[in-house]
Amino acid sequence: MNSFQKIIYTAVFLIYLFIYILISMRIGVFVLELNNILIEILFYMLVGVLWTAPIMIILKRGN
Repeated sequence: MNSFQKIIYTAVFLIYLFIYILISMRIGVFVLELNNILIEILFYMLVGVLWTAPIMIILKRGN
């Protein structure tokens, strides 16, 4: 794989991560308004793990 492809995959990775963070923050604000600690814990556990699946696909495709 040449260096140009690595730059492209790195850019895709960073753009995806930025968009994912923005969306999860917006949903997180809604979850915090519910005032339920159990839902908050489950949400942040899910959001913390869920971002890794698409990143694995991007990384495998990049190699």
